[in-house]
Order: sequence, then C-alpha cells, then structure tokens
Amino acid sequence: MARDKKPSSRRCPYDVLSLPAKARATGEEIRKAYHRLARVHHPDKARTDEERERATIAFKEIGAAYELLSDPAARARYDREGHAPEPMDPREAEAEERHARRMFCAALGIPETVVRECWCTLEELYSGTTRREGVMVATLTSIDRGCVPGKEAKVFNVRIAPGWRDGHEIRFGALRTNNLQSVTFVVRELRHARFTRGAPREVRDAARRDAAAAHGGEEESDRHALDVTVWCALTRQEHARGAVVAIPTLTPGRELKLSVKPGSAVVASGGTKTMRGEGFVLHHHAQHHPG
Repeated sequence: MARDKKPSSRRCPYDVLSLPAKARATGEEIRKAYHRLARVHHPDKARTDEERERATIAFKEIGAAYELLSDPAARARYDREGHAPEPMDPREAEAEERHARRMFCAALGIPETVVRECWCTLEELYSGTTRREGVMVATLTSIDRGCVPGKEAKVFNVRIAPGWRDGHEIRFGALRTNNLQSVTFVVRELRHARFTRGAPREVRDAARRDAAAAHGGEEESDRHALDVTVWCALTRQEHARGAVVAIPTLTPGRELKLSVKPGSAVVASGGTKTMRGEGFVLHHHAQHHPG
C-alpha cells in the first residue's frame, strides 16, 4: 500500500540556469548560462561562512542542471517525463502507509486491529509451541483504476515461547502486505486437570512478607508466579511409614521422586514441599511483526 517513491523536490534545470523552457534553449545557450552562473556563485568568492554555505548549495545545483541539460538523451527524457521520483525515507513510507490504513478502516467502519484469543494448554506454555491460526482480515487489492476493499482468510504462524503467561500478546502488523488490519493474538491458558500455575496462596503471602521486610525484594515474590503446583494425596499408612511418591511433571514421560519422612509434619498440616528448578523459566521475549 505504501509508496516507495515520492515526487522530486528538485528545481527545474531550465529555471536553475535561467533558460527558456525545454527545447527552445540551444546547447550553446546552456553552456554560456552555466559558465556565467558558476562564476557568480563559486564558493571561493564568498566572504563569510554563511555565504560560502549558500554558494556551495547553489553551485552544486547549477552543476547538476548543466550535467542534465548537456546530455541530449537525459535532456530528452527530462523534457518528456520530468525529474525521476525520489526514494522515500522508509520511516516516512511506513508512517504514510499506517495513516492510509487508518483512514480506510475508519471509512469502512472496521477496527484497525483484529484481536483473537489463542488458547494453550499448560504443557504448551511450559515447553513452547507454534500454532497455525486462521483469521479473516480486511484487505485492499490494487486494480487499474484504484483499490478495492475485500476480505481474505489469512494464516499466521504464532510462536508461543516457553514461559509465556495468560494475557501475553503477539502482534502481526500489516506493513508491506495487502492487509488493512493488523492482527493481535492474546495467549489464554486452559485450566489443567492436575496442575496449577503459581505457588499456593500461603507461599505467596509468606514471600510478600519477606519482601516487605527486606525493603525492595518484590522480584523474589514475583518469581513464585513461575511455580507449578500439583496436589498429592497420601494414605494414612504412607504418612505413618514414609514413602517415595512419583510426582508427574509438565514434560511428557518425566516424573520426579518426592521422599516423605515417616509422620511428616508438613504432610500433617497440609503444607507444601518445594522442588527447586522445576517450574517455568523466566522469559522476557516478545513477538512482534512490524506495522
């Protein structure tokens, strides 16, 4: 949708050399005009730095005009077509494209961004995954006499990185595509039958108290959001005699061994046992596609 060229801002070379327009100026007239103006605007004649700066700009413009008009092929092409369009600054092109899309969306009464939820299992959020998600988006198709709005089903490869949480957003922009709308996927976590993300409330409360006492230890308490809680039931006999319990993990086929001492006070009080290094990873990576 964006233009990669813009109209030239350069002056007409005939105007620069103070010549009659186009074919009426002869080659000799062009040469004489160039030499006359080059002598007048030569930077060596400037008396101050400011004058020298202005003279340098004018001198270069005069030279470029003479170079163009003294070449018969280049002059003929200019007489037919004018100056070639100038390359547009990439940032300027992107800003123009965003503005155009915004105006089209407003005219069509549609949102600039399509938002879709991407539901993931706890295992997928733990290990990471890639999902192919189809979304219907508004598009703009170029034709001979302009552009025609429409709709197309687009498929996006949504990469879910390990450790992402419920609510994380992945944005696909529309730059350099025929899409009018960008697309944002919001990660949603499916409830798990056995596991719960985050530490139990009593553990989080204790961490907050410790952080408050330490003045500024909030990050340590936030780390408990990376924990995974699994409830484990023991028989009275296992509690009394002690046992080694197989604890499932979010990695398929992998188990942890939890040793319970005979008559464990932690078990009796319904407390918690922490197995370090077995929760989610701390992940700051964000996924974004321009536009």
